[in-house]
Amino acid sequence: MELPKLYQFALLIVIVGMLLGVGILALDKFGVAAKEEATITESVAIVSKVGASANDDTTDLLAFYNSTNTWVVDVDVNLTAAGVVTTRANVSDGTYTMNYTYDKDTAATTATTNTNTELGTIASTWIGLIVTIFVLAIIITLVISSFSFKPR
Repeated sequence: MELPKLYQFALLIVIVGMLLGVGILALDKFGVAAKEEATITESVAIVSKVGASANDDTTDLLAFYNSTNTWVVDVDVNLTAAGVVTTRANVSDGTYTMNYTYDKDTAATTATTNTNTELGTIASTWIGLIVTIFVLAIIITLVISSFSFKPR
């Protein structure tokens, strides 16, 4: 590889990297936008004031009932977006029924997540190899050009 062409090769690598980055970001945003809101009722075990829902991306806690179907006051229960349930001091350990909404994954969300995962392996496996080959090409070009015979 000749020295003037190294600049073009480096520019090509940078442009391809930028296109991949923009594509991955766009796919991620499409995947989040493709989720559907769903409402579910499930049992959750509270131990030491903490429990977990079966789903993440929770958006709203609609109801929280104890074993006698008595509604537990909203200020006593907190549901995070990751699906972690925390309760206050007056809520005892046990199994509770929880009704909440969450953003359900769709086929489009699953497809975009899988694509992002596969494209992510490029950064961890291929980019290092491409950069190594590029650096070796520069070194070989400099060594060969230093031995070239020039007219006197």
